[in-house]
Amino acid sequence: QSCSLLLSLEDEAFARGMPAAWTALARRAAKNGAELPPLWAQWIARHAQRALERSQRVVRQELKARDRLMEDLLAVSGRGE
Repeated sequence: QSCSLLLSLEDEAFARGMPAAWTALARRAAKNGAELPPLWAQWIARHAQRALERSQRVVRQELKARDRLMEDLLAVSGRGE
């Protein structure tokens, strides 16, 4: 069994997750649209994936915090007597 991963250097997730200097270096290593060397490709894909997961984790944490705030606000905003 085998698996292939296609990752474009222009992909939005890649662009957000990688520093500009690394993106430029990867483009130079790809040499006019060719594929990156396998070790480079694995490293870059892993780094981009981790950066994307990290940003999604931050979003989830912010949503949890907002949910807790809304719960607190709703708990004290009930009908007064």
